[in-house]
Amino acid sequence: GMERNMMVAAAHYEACSRICPSCGLDLESDRVINIGGLEYDPRADIVWQGYSLDLTRAERMVLGAIIKDAGRCVSAAILGERIGHEGDSNVPEALISRLRAKMRVQAEPPIETMRGIGYRWRWLLR
Repeated sequence: GMERNMMVAAAHYEACSRICPSCGLDLESDRVINIGGLEYDPRADIVWQGYSLDLTRAERMVLGAIIKDAGRCVSAAILGERIGHEGDSNVPEALISRLRAKMRVQAEPPIETMRGIGYRWRWLLR
């Protein structure tokens, strides 16, 4: 009802307020995100359950895209665009698989596959 509408409006405002009205730059693109045991810092090490992850540039980009939209599904097409592989869903799928394998050493990562839709981080941002 009313409360949900207010939450949706607040989320929309938050998403829009981080975009520069002049140039369209995402003003928070390099902010640190702490979510469910993951510390994602685009400029430094990415830490999962207290351990630094050794990720490739493409793996970092895919992980960043998923956690910045935590709780929402990100399509393989969008992930492909972000890493420069438009139209090839096999590349994001392989990167997700490698990410899960690297993260699984410490704990099961909350990256869900939504069959035919894409991927999402199971926890919501706090």
